[in-house]
Amino acid sequence: MKKKTNLMTRILVAASAVVLGAFAAFSYYINSVERSTATAAIEANISSSGEQAANSLANWMNGRVTLTAMVANAIGRTADQPGVKGVLQNDVLRSQFVSTYLGDEKGVFTSWPDLPLPADYDPRKRPWYQDAVKANAPVLTEPYNDASSGDLIISAAIPVKRDGKLAGVVGSDFSLETMVDMIKEIDLTVCVVCRGVVNSIVGSAVNTMDQGTQQNAAMVEEQTAPSHGLAAADDD
Repeated sequence: MKKKTNLMTRILVAASAVVLGAFAAFSYYINSVERSTATAAIEANISSSGEQAANSLANWMNGRVTLTAMVANAIGRTADQPGVKGVLQNDVLRSQFVSTYLGDEKGVFTSWPDLPLPADYDPRKRPWYQDAVKANAPVLTEPYNDASSGDLIISAAIPVKRDGKLAGVVGSDFSLETMVDMIKEIDLTVCVVCRGVVNSIVGSAVNTMDQGTQQNAAMVEEQTAPSHGLAAADDD
């Protein structure tokens, strides 16, 4: 009887061990699946948020290129200095940019607001001018040091054409700090995922503007139309 009891005990212990082992394996499997599912969901959410943040930043930058292009078109319709200043002295532009300016093919630089610059300043030697001339199209520069303030800035630059010939380049500056502040509003984890996307934005822009930019563009277009003073400048 004692031998039988010992045998039953061993069988029960062995069976219990099998059951416990199976349960442990099953629990581990369930936990692994749950972790994998949760990780996938988190990664998908972060990736989606990162793309949205990058797209939002791209739209913001593209809007600045669009506003600058409108200024270039307006300046292309006037050849005298008063007409150029009239286009640049625009409240919408002042609210969106650190400065907006024209560097012409003779090296004359006109800006609004007026900027303190070195006596030997030549806009034709600046990155924004050279990039736009080389591309013969709207560009966003890489960050560079502003000749006036020394701050890191990015410029939207557009070639100005008159009678099919290069007359100069219009540029608009916005501070790199402005972009940094925008990125700071994005969750840090998202930034890790979208960093490559954000870095690739500089130098190109998407073709979609946000509603605010569309409204600003409409205001600039209205204020720089010939009926608002450029027609008279052209006649001069």
